[in-house]
Amino acid sequence: MNQKSFLKSETTTLIPNCTNVPFTSDASGYVKFWHYTSRTSLAKIDEERQTLSCAWNPMGSGFITCGADPQIIKYDAETKQQIRVMEPR
Repeated sequence: MNQKSFLKSETTTLIPNCTNVPFTSDASGYVKFWHYTSRTSLAKIDEERQTLSCAWNPMGSGFITCGADPQIIKYDAETKQQIRVMEPR
């Protein structure tokens, strides 16, 4: 598999993106990536806000989150770094 199609976790483990790794958001601000069959958490992001929803983009190269505040945050799937923060005008 092409390394660009993987998401890096907090450790050195590579996590397959989008189609193979479900992810969740919760009110405590965590976005967690899961290994489906073992039911273990592979990585997490602490957004330091109440995160209410998350979604992969169709290509699997990134994802967005939204929360109790009006921001939508776009992330790069490979690095888990924020790419853009979108806010209403």
